[in-house]
Amino acid sequence: MNTQDRPAVPQQQPGDDDLEPRLPRGELREMAVSVIVTLGLAAAIAATGAASSGVPATVLLLAAPAVVLIGALVTGSRAYGWWRTGGHWQIWQGGMWLLLVIFLIWVMTSIGIVLAE
Repeated sequence: MNTQDRPAVPQQQPGDDDLEPRLPRGELREMAVSVIVTLGLAAAIAATGAASSGVPATVLLLAAPAVVLIGALVTGSRAYGWWRTGGHWQIWQGGMWLLLVIFLIWVMTSIGIVLAE
């Protein structure tokens, strides 16, 4: 094998066209940390609301899904920013959709709990 047949990237095989870009581990880790911190903060607020009673409990139980919605909007804005710069915006969009689905489930559950009180 001469130097002309060697791939530019060691993981590539000769003749591999590399149609799909490599997944950047740093961006994926950053998005995962963002989603985990958002969900952790919302869970802490919900736990505090579950431990209290009365109006503060209602406010805290409804504030927890609001935190998830704000996290989804922030993640969506980061996806837009990465799209504008030509980066890997799909990673952030996936995190946004995950948070939006969790928000919908959480807000419907919270409304049911609040109305049952």
